[in-house]
Amino acid sequence: MKSFNTSTFIIGIVCFFLLGFISGNVAQKNGLLEGLVAALFIILITLIINLFVKVDFNFRTFVKVVTFLVSSSLGGVIGVNFRPFLNRK
Repeated sequence: MKSFNTSTFIIGIVCFFLLGFISGNVAQKNGLLEGLVAALFIILITLIINLFVKVDFNFRTFVKVVTFLVSSSLGGVIGVNFRPFLNRK
């Protein structure tokens, strides 16, 4: 069970990094903010669902949320520096 939690945590970090990367790449400006907003939207939805299911918010959850936010922000910063994948005309 412990290895499953570690693997899902790493997969979450990669997914949030890709989310930030794509949002920063599409916006082509303010990568830090774009990645942070994209991650906050997903995390708030997840926390609201956890509230209704009555999952407790503990220190582990806080560390996961902060790590996912940092990962997404870093992805946004890196995504801005690449040529845009989608051309908006």
